[in-house]
Amino acid sequence: MKQRWMTLAGAVGAALSVWSSPAAAYFTTELPTPAGQDTEFNTLHRPPYAAEYSGVVRLRLYNLAGASPTVCTGSLLAGGQYVLTAAHCVTDGTGKVDRGNGLAYFGMDPSKSITSNESIRFSSSAQIFVKPGFDGSTSNGNDIALIKLDSEARAEINRYTIYTGTDEVGQVSDKVGWGAFGSGAVGDANSKSGTDLIKGKNRWEMTGEQFRAGGASDLLYYDFDNGLAANDSFGLVYGLTDLGLGKDEVLAGGGDSGGPSFLNGVIAGVVSHGTYLSQGDYLAGRNKSFGEYEADTRVSSHAQWVASIAGNQVLAGPVPEPSTYALLLGGLAVVGWARRRMAPADVSQR
Repeated sequence: MKQRWMTLAGAVGAALSVWSSPAAAYFTTELPTPAGQDTEFNTLHRPPYAAEYSGVVRLRLYNLAGASPTVCTGSLLAGGQYVLTAAHCVTDGTGKVDRGNGLAYFGMDPSKSITSNESIRFSSSAQIFVKPGFDGSTSNGNDIALIKLDSEARAEINRYTIYTGTDEVGQVSDKVGWGAFGSGAVGDANSKSGTDLIKGKNRWEMTGEQFRAGGASDLLYYDFDNGLAANDSFGLVYGLTDLGLGKDEVLAGGGDSGGPSFLNGVIAGVVSHGTYLSQGDYLAGRNKSFGEYEADTRVSSHAQWVASIAGNQVLAGPVPEPSTYALLLGGLAVVGWARRRMAPADVSQR
């Protein structure tokens, strides 16, 4: 299992344990139920195959030195041949590429396991592009990478564009990833192994600069809430009270590394790493329980770099909020009314 541990000084002067490990997946506020059952958990957290998230891929990545492969998540970008993921999924502890080849699996046939579904290979480390400046430490930022597949995915598989706005903080994102899963009430002690696609939501509450002194501006942080003030870590540590999103709330784990966080279908974040402090932690230590933190790489900070490799078709503008649409429609209605008022009474006369 590929795993990294680092320690950094937090904004509150405490030690934060920071890691990135492609070994687990999304944890939810409730206990998971088996696939195929008609349960609330499955409705909320198991998206169908061959649908909206068909372009969210399970990556199997083989080490140049011949070590056991690791598993991460990635997203197929517009154009159909580049996959967006995290830099730590394809590099060693110094930020140097250490993956030589691998497979991207697409969830298109629900009757088959993901590793029996269709896949596209990438055959060389030369097809891996890591953001310049990534030094192997996820907490220092630049934790983003591209993989060029050997061939373009077929048209039926979804492709995604990337966010270019700067208003991510405060917004709720849709998070999707492959791997094991569990509940924040019991942590990773009883996590379910497997290769399931799990989804959920969380709200970005601050950037890396706000999270700690000298933090990276290209990181977006969120905490794992269970509705109780005693486990609202950002409320306790930073005064940002938010009790969460109920049963929709999730926390990313290692197998989700590199996976997407969407704003209205556009990729705005890539799963990077997790941290914890004692304040608000439901189960002591780093174990994916309530009160722990996660950070996503802020894709908008790297949009031009991504486009320089994968093409400008991957770029999307900021996604308007519903209130913006309402204002726009209201404005169009006023314009239409004004034009009718100014129109001649008898337009048939020349």
